[in-house]
Amino acid sequence: MKKVFRQIFSIIVILIMILGITGVTAYGSNSNSIAKVTNVKITKKSDRIVFKWKKLKNVTGYVIKITKDKKFKKELLKITLKNNKNKYTYKNLKTFTKGKKYYVKVRAYKKINGTKKYGKWSKKKSFTIKKKTDKTTGYWCDEGGTHHSCSDNTIGWYNTAKEAEEKTFEYLEKNGTGHYLLEQCDFCRKWTAVIKVDVYK
Repeated sequence: MKKVFRQIFSIIVILIMILGITGVTAYGSNSNSIAKVTNVKITKKSDRIVFKWKKLKNVTGYVIKITKDKKFKKELLKITLKNNKNKYTYKNLKTFTKGKKYYVKVRAYKKINGTKKYGKWSKKKSFTIKKKTDKTTGYWCDEGGTHHSCSDNTIGWYNTAKEAEEKTFEYLEKNGTGHYLLEQCDFCRKWTAVIKVDVYK
């Protein structure tokens, strides 16, 4: 009788060991676990937005979620990347309303036996598409350094109003007297002076 109990006990111990090993393989801290995405960065260009994050090992792809609210209840976009590239460029800026703030978070996923297993979401980040000044009333740049103006009679763009004014004086000394108007770029905050060509000689 004791021998039978010993045999049963040995079988139970072996089963526990097997199940324990299997459990670690499926759900433990091995290659099947999905790490949390970190270091999410957003770069805005004049015609696109670039999302980038720290690349993870042993994942199938990533999911980018963009919403209109910080609690992520009003989902606007959900982008699934089917590769392990840690960068994505979105070019359809008409999706976003200028002047409104949007929120972003990213998570990784891995296919295990045909099923997607997801990691935790990254910390949320935000971005805003700036409103551009009306071309008939203001002075602006394209955020890449190329300036435009509703007048062709500017003396260039400078870091301070004082520097722009000094350049204006130099111009007027060479080209005659006149009037000018100092203006500041709404985006990069540089200064220029618009020469009133109808009053200078």
